[in-house]
Amino acid sequence: MCTRTLLAGFALVLLLAHAARAQDDGNPATGSITLATTYTVQSRALSEERKIFVSLPADYETSTKRYPVIYLLDAQNLSLLQYAYGEASALAVLDEMPEAILVGIASENRRLDLTPASSTNEGHADAFRDFIGDELQPFIDARFRTEPYTILIGHSLGALFAVHTLATQPDTFDGYIALSPSLWFEDGKVLQELQERFASGSEFDNSLFASLADEDGDMQTYYEDLLTLIAETSPAGLEFVHMSFPDEGHDSTTLPGIHNGLLSMYTRWVPPASVASFDALKEHYRELSLHYGYSITIPAQQASSVGLDLLDNGDAAAALEVFEYSLANLAQGPIEYHQMGLALRELGRLDEALAAFENAIAVGSGSPFYEMFIRDRDEIAQQLKQ
Repeated sequence: MCTRTLLAGFALVLLLAHAARAQDDGNPATGSITLATTYTVQSRALSEERKIFVSLPADYETSTKRYPVIYLLDAQNLSLLQYAYGEASALAVLDEMPEAILVGIASENRRLDLTPASSTNEGHADAFRDFIGDELQPFIDARFRTEPYTILIGHSLGALFAVHTLATQPDTFDGYIALSPSLWFEDGKVLQELQERFASGSEFDNSLFASLADEDGDMQTYYEDLLTLIAETSPAGLEFVHMSFPDEGHDSTTLPGIHNGLLSMYTRWVPPASVASFDALKEHYRELSLHYGYSITIPAQQASSVGLDLLDNGDAAAALEVFEYSLANLAQGPIEYHQMGLALRELGRLDEALAAFENAIAVGSGSPFYEMFIRDRDEIAQQLKQ
């Protein structure tokens, strides 16, 4: 079997295993899946209690890993919370982004929470921003294993709030996803805030993704003003991506928006095709760590990909180095042992290959590749007898 085909099979197994772990988190009597846990946070900034929903990665309870955090506005809309969780989980399984903790923030009065105050509006967006930055984020960091990289997702008035936060307290989040932002509010008040921030010469260390659906009138006019403002000022340190979704309406735009917004936050994540050596792979993840601000280890699947490519290209010694590193630092599963056995077999080190295949069999009794492990073990044993 071609090692590239083998890798595709391994990826499918990882996806199925991920789904199985998610189901195990539910009630075995009913087969239900627990999407999120509800918490109540007492807020001084808002002078009231606030409900939040926390969704953890499928392997959270069985690992010691730390995770970046995605904050989702309007989580009282449970279908939005469900979609955001599913999208983030699917992209993580496909290694398009890391696994992440999702925190949904509910609002009973959206206009009050998500709009800034003015002479004609009673919104308390500043207090809501302070609640998130000064109270909610510490609450999450104290209770869960988090990494210091955060993303805010907002839609419509929530997207207006995201741009307002970027303009007034940009360090509250690292990444901002603003879907169909209601920038028309108060004749472009938040755009003016952003323009003043740019004019101050402040440097950013943020990413912004903005999008618009098939919308016209003030929605489109002020959105185009946002694009023009950023194009003309080129604010230092702000990575900006924008997209239009002409086949979507104002509400349905959240689906492609969340998908593409998350991908834009992690546009560096997938190693480029030029990463064809182990040294290049290590350098890629070193650069990722610098960009995202925390140590990012090489995923076992990416190590496998590079190692199997090296094996296919006839460099078994370099492939063995990758597989040995993976076993020592990333994962000790049957796949990793089997891959090491493949490289050892190519190098003619049959006794060691046999031991590696035996290890794969010992820890892989439930693997769909178990018969392949036995076949390769038996072939090596036969060669040694001869």
